[in-house]
Amino acid sequence: IDIIYKYCKILGKRYAGYTYDYFMNEYITENFPAGTKRRYYMRYNRENKSLDPASRNRFIIMEE
Repeated sequence: IDIIYKYCKILGKRYAGYTYDYFMNEYITENFPAGTKRRYYMRYNRENKSLDPASRNRFIIMEE
């Protein structure tokens, strides 16, 4: 049971970060200048307090 709680804590932090990044990127997309294309999906790095390209550490956006 202790291992389950440990992994729940780790995954909770990870998915909370992914959720924050998703909403932040939606905001960026809505407010990005018209006629320009974004190059990167950004993620907020809590340790450095900086924005970095997300690479594979993010939610995968699925098309409807």
